[in-house]
Amino acid sequence: MRRWARTLLMIAAYLLTVSCISHVRQPYDASTGAVSAAPAGPFVAARTAVEMQREPALRPNRRNYTVERFRFAATGNNGQPDGTVSGRLFSGRTVGRRPVVIVLPVWGISEYPSKKFTRDLLKRSGGEIDVMLVESEAYLIDWDALTNAATETQFRALAHDTGDRLRDMVMDVRRMVDWLGTQERIDPQRIGVIGFSLSAVVASLTLQHEPRLAAGVVVLGGSNPAEIFAVCTGRPGQVRKAAMQRFGFSPETYLQIFQEGLAGGDSRAYPGRIPDPSRLLFIEATHDHCMTQESRDGLWQALGKPQRISFNFDHRPAFYAMTPLGFNIMGRYTTRFFEQTLTPKP
Repeated sequence: MRRWARTLLMIAAYLLTVSCISHVRQPYDASTGAVSAAPAGPFVAARTAVEMQREPALRPNRRNYTVERFRFAATGNNGQPDGTVSGRLFSGRTVGRRPVVIVLPVWGISEYPSKKFTRDLLKRSGGEIDVMLVESEAYLIDWDALTNAATETQFRALAHDTGDRLRDMVMDVRRMVDWLGTQERIDPQRIGVIGFSLSAVVASLTLQHEPRLAAGVVVLGGSNPAEIFAVCTGRPGQVRKAAMQRFGFSPETYLQIFQEGLAGGDSRAYPGRIPDPSRLLFIEATHDHCMTQESRDGLWQALGKPQRISFNFDHRPAFYAMTPLGFNIMGRYTTRFFEQTLTPKP
């Protein structure tokens, strides 16, 4: 390789690394004052009890932990082949009741963020914090059906189905909290949740409707999910392009269809429902093309303006801050936050 080419490659790698770790921290300011709690959304309906299936994992023993597979029937259609919520439960071997963190995946796109966070937390906590890692084989949302909808009526129905899936997933996280609260070795006062991208939207809505959650981290999420569908690239962009070409939707009509379909799923509608925003961590990407500035600001404000960390990158590339290339700085922030919040040292 010529010297100039090597130099350009080194400069590019340096700039990418700097972008990954460049960030701004804004601490939680309790002086902003409390906001009257808004009425609850469609996430407080009666829930069916979890009939949990548990079995040893292929590698049941891990340093400081016992590992089991878990599975239970989902509330509604969650896009998974067998219609269940499944994953792995890492139980520490320390004496006494332990806190636990529910880890949500980026359904069907990448399990790297959720699994990397889990590995980091297990290593950092040394068996003092349990982890309930939800895994996925497929998308939560039926992107293929939305892309291939034959009629406008069918498309509108699928937009409502998308809203139902998000609502039911919030209900399933609440059912996990129900189940964890019955486990002898779990401290029901120290349950946390973390979500990434779309699962950050689910985690946010859950935090606003589940007062038993003692801590939460929202990574690259946003409010107003209809807008996310209207501006994001990737699978949402494919759906948008196909629908607008096939049915002649204007951008305004397309947005309205998802506002109707996702009604009740906008976190901005539920301000003041977080008992203690100091127990939340909000992480964003300042150049996020999926979660706009308005969407991110709206979510942060609805969550009570918790501690905010802003990475100077776009949506997907921001996850490099969870890799060695970005010195895993995002991973260190998230694991340290749960450790300090759920297992505070005297």
